[in-house]
Amino acid sequence: MHDNDKRNEAGGCRLFHFLKPVACGSSRRAVRRHFSVKPGGTYSDISSGPTNILIMFRPAGIYGRAGEDMVRGLYTSGWSMLALQKKMDVITNNMANASTYGYKKDITVMESFPDLMTKIVRDPDSLSKRPRNIGTMELGSDVSEVYTNFSQGQLSKTDNETDMAIKDSDSAFFTIAAPDADGNIAVFFTRDGSFTRNSENVLVTSDGHYVLGENGPVILREGPFSVDEYGYILQDGEIIDRLLITEFTDTTVLRKFGNNLLQAGEDAQTRAFTGTIQQGHIELSNVNIVREMVDMISVMRAYEANSRVLQAIDSTLDKAVNQVGAVR
Repeated sequence: MHDNDKRNEAGGCRLFHFLKPVACGSSRRAVRRHFSVKPGGTYSDISSGPTNILIMFRPAGIYGRAGEDMVRGLYTSGWSMLALQKKMDVITNNMANASTYGYKKDITVMESFPDLMTKIVRDPDSLSKRPRNIGTMELGSDVSEVYTNFSQGQLSKTDNETDMAIKDSDSAFFTIAAPDADGNIAVFFTRDGSFTRNSENVLVTSDGHYVLGENGPVILREGPFSVDEYGYILQDGEIIDRLLITEFTDTTVLRKFGNNLLQAGEDAQTRAFTGTIQQGHIELSNVNIVREMVDMISVMRAYEANSRVLQAIDSTLDKAVNQVGAVR
């Protein structure tokens, strides 16, 4: 099998021409295929010949010059360092909020570039119109997503009548009325049950936002009150309101807004509350500080390793340009 690899600059694209022997019935024939590689790693098949032939694409550098692999190593190490920096930001944010009531930790999901950049997304020759693989390219990894772990944190007993915690349900939240980014009052959600009374005897969060009940903001009377496991607020022997607990069928629709508040997407769906309310308790964060420290050390070591690789390649290229390639 023989491969011809020719590269031309045309309209900001690099053209790769491959001559491959392809089985055709009982005989074998050579078919030339052309791939256009645009900046950013988008590949497209611009051949005019038959399209029902499987072509396995191999990145430039495997058949090309060794220097191309070296330059690619710079991008691999540099991009990995950027991804590790994003992961470090998430870890440090988790550690900073380890003592925040009801805080839910974030977790980074890393994804490798072969899954991101070596598929034909729009293939006019494909009958199924689905993305199809055209090969592999090892160019490091990047942060695919950052998702929130909504598992319940430990409950701490405070015996404060305004402290409340949700138990036995990871997808249930207290409902809060607070200003949004535009200054309009909107509905938010939180697991932080460290509530207080304001000067008007209204139950509010530590930031002064209204805690909502089924009748609107929870307005208390003078004197003590109690909350049962179903969220009913009793005072002077009668029910004055019930906490508005919102339980979601899918917590992936929730996004962090800030100040320990969550905002739901338009497609959020709710269900009946299946947990219980614990008065006189408060939920701690679900951050494991020891685990976060271990992850931080791992990220720092990986960052340093990529930094050393980048420096070594840079030093080699410097010698190749200024010493080996010098005109004497």
